[in-house]
This record gives sequence, C-alpha cells and structure tokens, in this order.
Amino acid sequence: MTRHFTLFLLIAIFSGSCVPTNAVLPSQPTVTATQTIAPPETPSPTQTAITTATLQEQGPYLLLAQDSTLTIMEINGSIRKQIQPPNYAYTTGLKNAISPDGNLFAYFSGTTEEPYDLALNLFNLSDETSQTIANLIAPGFPQNLRPVVEDLTLSDYDPQCTDIECLAVLSSYDFKLGITSFAWSPDGQYLAFTAQIDGPSSDIYLFDRKNQAVRRLTEEFQNIMQIKWSPSGEKILYQATVPGPIDTYVYSYVADPKINLPQSSQANVQYYLAAQLGWIADNSFLYALGPNGLLSDSPRYRSVLSTNLEDNETKEIWSYGAESIALDLTSSKVILSTKGANNSDITAGTYLVSLDGSFTKLSDASYKFFENQEPFKTFLGLDTNSQIYSISSNGDIRLLGPSMGYATPSISPNKKWLIIFENNKKIVLYSDNFQLQKSWNFSENIEDNSIKWRSDSLGLIIPANGKTYYLSIPDGEPQLKPDLSYLHGYNYVWLP
Repeated sequence: MTRHFTLFLLIAIFSGSCVPTNAVLPSQPTVTATQTIAPPETPSPTQTAITTATLQEQGPYLLLAQDSTLTIMEINGSIRKQIQPPNYAYTTGLKNAISPDGNLFAYFSGTTEEPYDLALNLFNLSDETSQTIANLIAPGFPQNLRPVVEDLTLSDYDPQCTDIECLAVLSSYDFKLGITSFAWSPDGQYLAFTAQIDGPSSDIYLFDRKNQAVRRLTEEFQNIMQIKWSPSGEKILYQATVPGPIDTYVYSYVADPKINLPQSSQANVQYYLAAQLGWIADNSFLYALGPNGLLSDSPRYRSVLSTNLEDNETKEIWSYGAESIALDLTSSKVILSTKGANNSDITAGTYLVSLDGSFTKLSDASYKFFENQEPFKTFLGLDTNSQIYSISSNGDIRLLGPSMGYATPSISPNKKWLIIFENNKKIVLYSDNFQLQKSWNFSENIEDNSIKWRSDSLGLIIPANGKTYYLSIPDGEPQLKPDLSYLHGYNYVWLP
C-alpha cells in the first residue's frame, strides 16, 4: 500500500470476451506532492439573465435544461426566469449538477474534440454569475497519452494494434468518460471532478467553495470512471480503468479528501464479474462477487464481502450464493435471496446477514429485491407472482399488493411516503409505516421511471403517455398540466 492511500477493493467487470484472471495493472507513477491549483483566470463575473423576473421565496421551482438555456419555472408552467450560462455545452445528469443547497449549477463548456478545450464551470443561479473551475484536458493531447500506450500490454488482445491506433482508442471512449465525471459532497462544500490537468490519464480533483481553490486528490495511471462520496463525505469511492482496445477492467478504490498529498494505488489482484453494493457505513463498503463461470445454473452472485476502511480488513460475510441482494443502511445488514447451497444449514429462501457473517433465515420464499431502490425503513421485494412485500429486518413480512412487474417503487425525499405502481395506470400511496393512504387511476399509461418528487415531498410530477400530471401528497387529486407537457424528453429537476 502506498502512503496516504487506503486501497479498498478491486472489481473487474466482464466486458466482451473472457479475459485472463491473472492480469495485473501496469506499474504506477511515483507519488509526488502537488501544489494547490488556482482556478484558471476568468473575466469578472458575467451577468447572463435574459429575463428580469426574480424568484420568489415560496417556490419550489423546476429547472429545465434545454439546448443552451436554463429555465426556472413554476409548477403551473409559468416561466420565472431564463438564463444562458456562458459557453454552456452540456452537463452529465442535471440532478447531480445542482449543489445540495440549490445555488450552483456545474456544466461543461468546450469540447473533447479539437481544439480540446473542455472545461468545467459553475453557474450561480442566485446572482447569475459564472466561473471556470478548470480546463480538463492538458496541453499536448492526445500525444501526451503516449506513456499510457507504452505501458499497455496489447499482444494478448490485438498484435496488429499500432501506436497511432491505440492513441485513437485512448483519446476517445475511455478517456472522455475519464474527464466528464463529477460529484458534490453531501454538505456541498466540495465538488469532486475528474480531469487530465497533470496527465497522462485522468485523476480526481477537489474544488473547495470556501477558498475557491482546486487541488489534486489522486495520482492514477488509470482513467477515473465514476465518483461516489460516502454518506458523511469522509471518503470518496471511485472506479478506474486501464484504457485499451477491448476487455477493459474496472477497479474500485477509496481516497481520503482530508489528505492534501495526491494519493495513488497499486493492484495485483482482481475479481471477476463483481458488483458494488454500496456504503454500509462511513467506513465500510459492501460488494458481491459474480459467478465462477457463465453456466445457466450459477447463482447471480457467488459471495458477499465487506471491507472495513479503518483496518483495511476484507471479510466474506456470505459464501453460499445469492440471486438478489439489498442493503439495510439503518441496521448495517444485508438481505438476500438464495437458491440454497450444498450445505445442510443453507436452504432456499430469504436471509438477513450481519457484517460479522452471522445470518438469520427470514422466509422460505425467495424474494426479488429492488436493488437500486433508495434507502427506506424496510426492504421491498417481489414474489414469483409479482406481489410486492414489505420485509423488515425483524422478520415481519407484509403483503402490500400487486405490482407492475419490476417497476421500482418511488420513495419521497423525506422517506415518509411510498408509491407502488400496481399496473400501468394505477399508483398506490403508503405511509412510512405501510398504512394504505390512497390510490389513483389514470387514463394513460404511467411512465414510472420518470415521476419526480418535489424536494419537500409535498407533491410529484407524473408523466403519462405524453401528458403531465401534478399530484399533491397525501390526499390531492391528479391535476393535468398541459403547459408542462413539453417537459417530456427534456432534462429537468426540482430545485432544492
């Protein structure tokens, strides 16, 4: 382990054809101290509003990104303000681009093509000023990727790959993903982002809103693919890949934002077909290993492991195979269903597993969990007849009713309300103690993946076959909003 760095876990994701399991990462560069990077010089803040309407305090408001314009609007469809951030090109996920306090909007300007001038910017929605945080591509691109190319072992994949061809690959898909990721810290003080400022591959940098400075957090030979903050903002989980023509491996590590020196990693172990499950606590992370092969009767996951970042101990907490897994963030436990194992103690059913490896069988039934579901008080799972159940960690299992296939239930931001899609045209509202509140029928098919809760949980927008409804919670009635129908197909969110 290199200094100042906590090696977390290594996850290899299968892509394309099978790959050798004894591959290792290329040698890593030496870690060196890096001075804090001042943001690029920018002109004085630029006023960019194209209307003069001012926001009122009552809100809340919708933010719509359309072409080069940001539109702030009320729920009745009336426009409060339209703004054009300077040189606005695009952003990756509007919800993630807004700071937790709702004041700052992160976006990209420039391009990853010639003249390679991609930059990360912040726009203040309150005073309508903007600033450039960093230019994301170092001068000399793509020739500055040559050290990465020279360290790649290509003979096992494509002996005909020439230096120029490999540069083209490196400067396209893998590299572009590696410089277009960012994530706000939970408290909104920091914006973590990926860039090639120091090259040759991308690294994580932190922008501090308080002192308006940028500093380098990691020094990796790989390209950074994804950034996830821990619940309290004490750690950052990130995925990195060694770019190449085919069969790219993806690894996961943890960095500490409190350490001022750039942190680097070394790896000589990798796991096959593994999946991240998530933070179980601020210093513990769970992941699952995939099957040993591609046989149809193999379990979806072969084991579940926990890594404690305090002592760097990785422990297998479940080794009997699993078909579906969910996390209980409140009790730091895992719930999973299994087909059983060649062990008299493990039979098919649903189990609750603790981080110390102990487990309790909750049911002989095997439930299909909503693995991407937001945290809630209990688990939600489907039986083989698409009936949805609430499954608590104390073994209380309650039938809620029919569900529309695998449509993920929708949970309000304050975790007090739960909406279940009974079918394509009906939603059912439950309280957080699973008391049935009300149900609503629609004449059109509901777009279940597109409903958006207000940030205060007092209502939600429901798209339905080209129409848009607004529903007050808990006892309102769906109101057709013709002026909001044009939101379909556009990127929009509720402002905090």
